[in-house]
Amino acid sequence: MPQQYKPDGSPYAQNEIVPFTINNPFIEFAHDQATNEIVGVRLGFGGAMGMLSGPIKSLTGNVNIDLLDRGEGLKNASSDGNLFDQVIVALAPYLTSGDPIEAKAQLL
Repeated sequence: MPQQYKPDGSPYAQNEIVPFTINNPFIEFAHDQATNEIVGVRLGFGGAMGMLSGPIKSLTGNVNIDLLDRGEGLKNASSDGNLFDQVIVALAPYLTSGDPIEAKAQLL
């Protein structure tokens, strides 16, 4: 499991519980206009931080993702010697310097 960080940037201690936090939560109900029956429920939130785990069977909707990594896992990564692995090994000292690597993604 990769190292987890608190909102202030400090790392969580080993075996410390890492909370999954959300802000601006909401619930929406979908109903069939013909029968006026509830046919679906949507739980959403304006923002989240942490790892969400569980037996999730499906995930739908618009999920904006902010990725932050410091490259610690590259130091211990295994390699089978292919060209891609060699490039990553060559870049590892630059990627693991402690400076954060950030990216944004969107899951639709």
